[in-house]
Amino acid sequence: MVLEILFNQHLTSTLYAKFSMRYLFVLLSILTQLLPLRGNCYYKNIEVNQQANNRIDSLLQILNTPTDSYIMVVAHRGDWTNAPENSLQAIKNAIEIGVDILEIDVRFTKDKVPVVIHDKTLNRTTTGSGKISRFTLNDLKGIFLTDKHGKPTSHKIPTLDEALLLSKGKILINLDKCTMHLDKIVKHLYKTNTLNQIIIKKRDDFYKINLQKKCFKNRLIYIPQIIEKNKKLEHHTNKFIKKYKPLVFDINLTENDSLLLPLINKLKQNFCRIWVSTTANENVRNYNNREKSPNSETKWGWAIDFGANIIVTDEPKLLIEYLKEKKLRKNIHLKIQDEIIVKSSPAK
Repeated sequence: MVLEILFNQHLTSTLYAKFSMRYLFVLLSILTQLLPLRGNCYYKNIEVNQQANNRIDSLLQILNTPTDSYIMVVAHRGDWTNAPENSLQAIKNAIEIGVDILEIDVRFTKDKVPVVIHDKTLNRTTTGSGKISRFTLNDLKGIFLTDKHGKPTSHKIPTLDEALLLSKGKILINLDKCTMHLDKIVKHLYKTNTLNQIIIKKRDDFYKINLQKKCFKNRLIYIPQIIEKNKKLEHHTNKFIKKYKPLVFDINLTENDSLLLPLINKLKQNFCRIWVSTTANENVRNYNNREKSPNSETKWGWAIDFGANIIVTDEPKLLIEYLKEKKLRKNIHLKIQDEIIVKSSPAK
């Protein structure tokens, strides 16, 4: 009888211990998903390994370490000075140069296929004319991209899938012009397995929750944009920092603009990276008429003095060389093992 009681007590204790451990494991799993950890959504949008195994891991570690002296380079529409803007060749060039982040634009065809092109129409950058939304993907096969001088090339408008597959595992990607269609875009990110490379930015009303939730849910990198100083900006920014602990803020600076300097200092105190564009302007309409790139050592130095540690440029190769000379960029350029093949026409 005594042995039976002891056995039952032992069995009960064992079952209770197993149940407790299982319950604790489930509880920890739930908490891991819900806690607002920096760099993981609800900030789980960025996953960083202690040991970087590839170029994307390295770039995510740098993005996740704002105090690092490494200044990141963003190629505006790819390396468009040496290939048609937003072309596969411009993307390939940017990757081979060692650019950290690629900025490309997404539009939809008549048959709802996402393609990589900046303007709503074909007029400026292709041999065609008219709104892209009136052309099917098949229609676009007969249209060629033009270079920075407006001359036709052999390059075609790439699909988003082609651009993603070319960039997969090699470079972070800022997708522009797509926030209104993010649900559709996300399907292509899952399809190409490139979710961990994608950056989505939102302008002044960045504090509105809808887009943030979509980005966090799909583990996309969300970057709020501050276009101009206003009375409510500081309040919204402070609230956003406290709640979401963002990694980066995109600041629209103009020369001799000191209004945003106190805000930049506050952001850096909160370990945020500062993203600044040094392109001709944020709404470039005609590259063909520009005789000389606006990017210069003076402009890059000015941006850095203001606190920028992510710089958007039309001259990525020159900027990388400049940063290396200034010892503001350690070499993490991973040798790309796979041959990069640029197709001459969109995939069906």
